[in-house]
Amino acid sequence: MEARERDNVLADLEHADEELRRLAVERLSRFTPTEAVPHLIEALGDSSWRVRKAAIDRLAGSPELSFAARALIEALRDGENPGRRNAALETLVRTGAAALPVLLDATSDADVDVRKQVVDVLAGIGDLAAGPRLRELLCDDDANVRAAAADAIGAIGVAEAVADLLDSISNDAEPLVRLSALRALARLELSFDVADVAAALDEPLLRSGALAALGNSDDPAAFDALVKALESPGRSARESAVDALLIQASRVEASEVENFGNRLREAWTGSELFLADANSRLEDAPLATRLALVQFLGLLRLPETIAPLLDAGRDEALSEVVLGVLETHGDGVDALIDASWADLSPESQTLACHVLARTNGDFGGSRLRLSLASPDPALRLAALRALGTRGDAEALSDLVSRLANVTESGYDFDDEGEGVAIADAIVKVIEAKGNDAAERAIELLGERLAGSEEEFRLAAAEVLGRVGRDSDVPRIELLLTDPSDRVRRAATAALAKVAPDVTEPLRVAMADESALVRIGAATALAGSSRSDAIADLAHLADDGDPLVRGAAMRAVGAWAAAQSDGTGNDAALALLSVGLRRGGATAMASLESLARIGGASVVPLARGALEDVDGEIVQAALTCIGKHGTHADLQEMVSLFSHPEWMVRAHAVQILAERRVVQALPAMLRCLDVERDEFVRTALLQALESLESQAG
Repeated sequence: MEARERDNVLADLEHADEELRRLAVERLSRFTPTEAVPHLIEALGDSSWRVRKAAIDRLAGSPELSFAARALIEALRDGENPGRRNAALETLVRTGAAALPVLLDATSDADVDVRKQVVDVLAGIGDLAAGPRLRELLCDDDANVRAAAADAIGAIGVAEAVADLLDSISNDAEPLVRLSALRALARLELSFDVADVAAALDEPLLRSGALAALGNSDDPAAFDALVKALESPGRSARESAVDALLIQASRVEASEVENFGNRLREAWTGSELFLADANSRLEDAPLATRLALVQFLGLLRLPETIAPLLDAGRDEALSEVVLGVLETHGDGVDALIDASWADLSPESQTLACHVLARTNGDFGGSRLRLSLASPDPALRLAALRALGTRGDAEALSDLVSRLANVTESGYDFDDEGEGVAIADAIVKVIEAKGNDAAERAIELLGERLAGSEEEFRLAAAEVLGRVGRDSDVPRIELLLTDPSDRVRRAATAALAKVAPDVTEPLRVAMADESALVRIGAATALAGSSRSDAIADLAHLADDGDPLVRGAAMRAVGAWAAAQSDGTGNDAALALLSVGLRRGGATAMASLESLARIGGASVVPLARGALEDVDGEIVQAALTCIGKHGTHADLQEMVSLFSHPEWMVRAHAVQILAERRVVQALPAMLRCLDVERDEFVRTALLQALESLESQAG
């Protein structure tokens, strides 16, 4: 580096502009390491985090790592600039195991603060090679160094240090060191005897740490010590015992979890202090504590914890955990929830319904049926879904009664509210319980059909369609004569599901005075396997209502695509060609069907629509050709680069790029010279980049 440039870098390191200082730090990489490192160390104390970060990056990647590491250790002595000291610590951790020899040497430094901070760096690096030296440092003259060494052993996972840690726990004079050793013992997740920490269990300052470590102990006495600690007057000890017992539960085989819970419940002494505080902490403790308490109270399965658990479940972060632990209670939880119902808030009652959906106790079904009359709509919906999930056949009468009440209150079934939820519940019960439940449900619905509201009849048609039994066809045909065209449309849809090949009732729907019903007939024909269904669709394709014609054209595509042998394609294409000539929405529907049918024969028909004056129809035709055309067919799209509508031009470009038609590159380049629309220009640039990469 020339002297002048070097001077500029040094000057910029002192500049008031932080960006110039950052750039100067970057340029220090052109200095020799011995020249650069002192300036980088100085930059670690810069007021700008961006400058400090740049210095950290340069030092961590220094080609003379040993030299840089020694300089960084010296920076740890800076008592005047904590920012530089912290940045030096971060940098040393970033250097990783490569700096280990220098760091291990520094653990013998005469400066206590340096020794302690170097130990922290070793913990951050996490290399097991530091383990032997860290074990030695458990005997350092300074208590802070010994405590840091214990914490580092736990962080790194030095399993061989268990005996050393136990020695510190028993014999070190400093409580700080003993507490750090207990924390390390817990992090190592290794077993030891309760007697090894007996003294710590008797000391209030150390008790929580000792209890936390006992979660990993295989000593049978550990379980007893932890259960006893649940009665401790200190909250921290009680909650440490909870955490440790959960760790013990997680360590048993899956097949033994229930036995562990039984053992815990047998040992439980009924501590009122623990329960009162635990229930309170479910409301306001940190999330990790609440999560642990939910899991632990789930293991205890106490009646008095049902309400607090459900209240805790109102928090979205805990709701699934609460549901899971209450589900482990089995069907017996139904009675506990029922007994606690009056103490639950409306939100908790709603959550309780989700629990009852996962169980099968008698109390649960009764409680859910009673909840159908609740003034709270959220609770009613939760109860409906739970009854459906349970497949509660006893609820059918209540469900049909509730449906009648809802539909009499001005409810609109099309809004998909409670009426739809009731219909869903009825269908799910039938699906769960089979033909007997279906007979009962249809009988209950039939008893109320006469004189019922339109919405009730609409729901009945929905249920009949979803149940799908041949024996219900007469009931569906009766609904086809309903005074409401919405009900007749629903009955038409139900008939298509239950008996798609029944002809006469469907032809009645095709001649219905309501376009809504005729559209339903077209949709029903789409799912028919009859070869002559195309004739019925041809009739609807000539309907006076454009919406019916569009539905018929879409149905043609669905019907033809469902004919596995392709025998209906010729008739379908002939009908769709007529639809294309009608233009407008009918032509759009015809193009959608052509794209669905596919094959080379659809391309000539779609190509004819490229001359349409409606840009949307042209785009639909492009989509069809782009999906089914050959490369030769696609190359003809180039002519559309001059189309008056920008969306057509962009669509043609995008299709050619997607289909990798590299022959279109020259035309795209010419188009780019004259194109003024920014969207089309962007599409052209993206297409050119894609195609040029493929062309090599």
